[in-house]
Amino acid sequence: MIKFEKISKRYKEGTLALDNISFFINKGEFVFLIGPSGAGKTTVFRLLLAEVKPTKGKIFINGEDISHLSKKNISLLRRQIGAAFQDFKLLFDRTVFENVSLTLEILGKKKEEIKQRVEEVLFLVGLKDKGNVFPVQLSGGEFQRAVIARAIASQPKILFADEPTGNLDPKTSLQIVDLLKQINKGGTTVIMATHNIEIVDLLKQRVIHLDKGKIIKDQQKGKYK
Repeated sequence: MIKFEKISKRYKEGTLALDNISFFINKGEFVFLIGPSGAGKTTVFRLLLAEVKPTKGKIFINGEDISHLSKKNISLLRRQIGAAFQDFKLLFDRTVFENVSLTLEILGKKKEEIKQRVEEVLFLVGLKDKGNVFPVQLSGGEFQRAVIARAIASQPKILFADEPTGNLDPKTSLQIVDLLKQINKGGTTVIMATHNIEIVDLLKQRVIHLDKGKIIKDQQKGKYK
């Protein structure tokens, strides 16, 4: 499904973000990506989305080398990937429904198809009665659910969740992770970057631990420490 083969990434200013890392993630896995700030987690996400290119090595998704794609093929790649970022990126001048429908509009889906899919997704994430409200009217947990709803609206094969519980209380954090697990059970490969020790230790999923651009641990049923 996802393969990093001896990947290094050095940015123009000289920062070595990733240093010769390799890993393979199977279809349908749930993986925690952990490590301190600056460990390289965000760079992994950016490489998978083809926002940046590796300095060395190759990246494969479903057997296709995505390391140096054309702009057209990058667009096709991103249709397979949903991303729920820490800084949310919701549009505050649009309702929850409009935010979630945006990806489907870009893909050229028909109006009725968009309506049906958005309603399905909002029901799945527990926001079926929030479609007509604006992001500023949502609680922190609802806001994060809306972000996830938009990320999965196009039924991606892979979902990246970057610190989805970062600003939430423990109870709401568990609800968000339960939602991600539910999405994962539907067949979506989920990669969650997090600093939340309690959740990582509780769920006992695969853990890939980055530090200073290197993988220092890759463990099935792992813990944070």
